[in-house]
Amino acid sequence: VPGTTFLWSTSETTPVINVAPSSTTTYTVTGTTPDGCTGTASINIVVNPLPLVTLTATDSIICDGESVTITADSDIPGSTYLWSTSSTANQIMVTPSNTTTYFVTVTSPEGCTSVEDITITVHPNPVANIIPSSSYVCYGSDASLEVQTDIPVAGYLWSTAETTPIIVVAPTTATTYSVTTTTVNGCTGTAEILIDVYDLPNVSIVSANSDICFGESAQLTAQSDHPGTTFSWSTGDNTNTITVTPPSTETYYVTGTDQNGCQDTSEFLVTVHPLPDVNISSTNPEVCQGYSITLYGNSTNPNTNYEWSTGITADSIIVTPPATTTYYITGTDANGCTATNRLTVQVNPNPDVSVGPNGLTICPGESVDLTATSPTASIYNWNTGDNTPTISVTPAFTSTYTVTGTDDNGCFGTASVVVTVRNAPDVVVTPSDPVICEGESVTLIATGATLYDWSPAQGLNTTVGAVVIASPANTTTYIVSGVDLYGCEGADTVKVEVSPTPSVDFVADLNDICMANVVHFSGQSDGDIATWHWDFGDPSSGSSNNSSLQNPIHTYFETGTYTVGLEVVSKDGCANNLYKPSFIVVHPNPIASFSRTPDITTMENPTIQFYNQSLGVKSLLWNFDDPGSGLYNMSVSENPTHTYSSEGEYWATLHVENEWGCLDSVSNRIIINPKWDEFIPSAFSPNGDGNNDYFRPYGFNIDYSEYTMFIFDRWGKQIFETHDINDAWDGRVNREGEIVQQDVYVYLVILKDITGLEHQFIGHVTLIK
Repeated sequence: VPGTTFLWSTSETTPVINVAPSSTTTYTVTGTTPDGCTGTASINIVVNPLPLVTLTATDSIICDGESVTITADSDIPGSTYLWSTSSTANQIMVTPSNTTTYFVTVTSPEGCTSVEDITITVHPNPVANIIPSSSYVCYGSDASLEVQTDIPVAGYLWSTAETTPIIVVAPTTATTYSVTTTTVNGCTGTAEILIDVYDLPNVSIVSANSDICFGESAQLTAQSDHPGTTFSWSTGDNTNTITVTPPSTETYYVTGTDQNGCQDTSEFLVTVHPLPDVNISSTNPEVCQGYSITLYGNSTNPNTNYEWSTGITADSIIVTPPATTTYYITGTDANGCTATNRLTVQVNPNPDVSVGPNGLTICPGESVDLTATSPTASIYNWNTGDNTPTISVTPAFTSTYTVTGTDDNGCFGTASVVVTVRNAPDVVVTPSDPVICEGESVTLIATGATLYDWSPAQGLNTTVGAVVIASPANTTTYIVSGVDLYGCEGADTVKVEVSPTPSVDFVADLNDICMANVVHFSGQSDGDIATWHWDFGDPSSGSSNNSSLQNPIHTYFETGTYTVGLEVVSKDGCANNLYKPSFIVVHPNPIASFSRTPDITTMENPTIQFYNQSLGVKSLLWNFDDPGSGLYNMSVSENPTHTYSSEGEYWATLHVENEWGCLDSVSNRIIINPKWDEFIPSAFSPNGDGNNDYFRPYGFNIDYSEYTMFIFDRWGKQIFETHDINDAWDGRVNREGEIVQQDVYVYLVILKDITGLEHQFIGHVTLIK
């Protein structure tokens, strides 16, 4: 409508207004026509936010050549990115070569944009260079290495782990050394250098004679494995080979220099050995004719070997010169050095000695005089220890007597004479020291002589002759003397021991016994018994009828009377015996036997009837093996009954005795099994209320290890099975799914009671829901 006027909610009155809302705002305008009519209109201006941009960098300060990752994040999902590098990802990686500012423009989904920037500062890397004192060294020498850089640096790190700008190295092989320099900003520069290593020449000295004797010379030759090596000796010589004649042991040195200037030194020891001082020694340079002397070689040098003029090579020799003789020795020490010396040995004659008389023969105990003579000897020494020219001897057996005569030079001669001693007759009596029993005799025979004489005369049939009969009443020692054809005498003794006859007796612990009783016998004697021999008078017992023990036992298995005998023999062979008629009387035993009914029952009927079936019985006693029954556990009735007090296994025993007191017994087993019972419910309600929720049998004295239960529905289908009496049916098919419908079900229960008897139960159980 022309002429309409406007009024905005901003109080402005122009038809067109400019607005810049900071948030979503509704603007209203009211129009008024000239005739006063009004109209209103509104507009909602939606203000979208600018994205809030966050820039992060992995590092804002880097060294030249390093990279950095810059990440832009917007608080408005779905924003897009545009970097000054033209990348449109929210994350970029840059490697600036100098300090650089990077910009990113972030646009929200509504088209609103924000711009952010980040500056990456770049520091330069140092350029390093290694300056060596030499590019090579001889093995064992060193070189210095210095590092220089184009810009100042704060630190150094060599491959040797050293941290100074200059280092000294001594490589053993060609080696590359490297260094890393670092500025204060952490920027690094590296350099490396190869130092070569020349091998040293291997210098040595060789010689054919490093060990020489005093006065000898040695030739020394220097060698090197590097061609062109020159040599300088400690003697002042500079030739390869020199000749030396040292007065004493000396070390020679040589230095070899190769074409690279590398050197090596070697040394050589020339050992000079002194000549040995060789001598001959002896305990006495004079010997008697026919005798030996030992000559000893000695030297000032140890380990010297000797060679004598006799051809023997040894430290010492034994010589027996026939006349005065000069001996020579040459000594060679361990170093081959030699020297010579000599010794003269003078030989003196021995005196002539004789002894008499010769051809003497005597009997034992006789004496004889012996005399030694010599034209030159002045001293006599006998092997008897005497030192007079004449001695008296009484040899016990044929002996040789020797005398030694010694002259003024100490030389001696010897002579011997044999004095023969006839053997005395060796008189021997047999038997030697015989043993006889009282009243016995023994024949004694003497041998070894011609005539014999016996003593004492008691107990002998004669006192002369080679054979006599001795019958002494007591132990007696006899002496026999014998004379041979030369009148020499001998003797022997013989002891005739008279052993007494041993006594014999025996006893037994039982004489009146029952069959199968064991009898203990005891043998008695006053002698030293060697053997015992028993006869129990029981030939039916076979080899058991006899015994060689002093105190044996014997068991008689047949009734009757028995004569027992014992024979003893002493260690001297003297015997005695004794028999006792009807010494043992054996009576028969009763026979115990009984039956019982029943032999197996339960506690429902624990009474047992017993029946005596014994033979030859005078009295009897029952023991029912039931202490719980008190006084009723025993009975003397012929055929008693007994009611057992509890379940278990019992051994009832019947003891019987006959008129001679002989006993017998017999035992039989009785089993009393416990009662057992079972209860099977007729219905259950598996509704989870805690009452009758499960179906299972109950009972006592049931063998739980032998149990099976099956459940069948009305159509005969098996729906449950268990072999554990504690595992009840919960109303489900094989314990799975829902509880079956309310109905009547068939059970089959198979079990054993504790006696092993099997029971089967088939019935119906109602499941109530």
